[in-house]
Amino acid sequence: MLLGNVGQDPEINTFGESGKIAKFSIATSYNFKDKEGNTLQKTSWHKVTAFSKLAEVAEKLVKKGASVYVEGRIEYQQYVNKDGLDVNSTDLIDTLDKLDIFKYPKTKPEEPEES
Repeated sequence: MLLGNVGQDPEINTFGESGKIAKFSIATSYNFKDKEGNTLQKTSWHKVTAFSKLAEVAEKLVKKGASVYVEGRIEYQQYVNKDGLDVNSTDLIDTLDKLDIFKYPKTKPEEPEES
């Protein structure tokens, strides 16, 4: 289970005749105090992959800046990125069971059309 903010609009791919996959990342953050008493924030990024019906929901409703709650199988991965740095990632994949939108991002109001 993760509750976080979406980093970018989902990337949507199709497979077969009507299957969909939605991939997006969410950030989770927490605050803590350092030795000097300063409040600092730690943010972690998590990749989320949704299939079929939840992918369709993500395509329509998940947008950059939205606060979302996701449930699914968590997988931890370690790899070396293109810059040669070791990376640890937490991914929700395969069996995303639940996707709820708690807060939609603020959008600019539509401007009236000129007549």
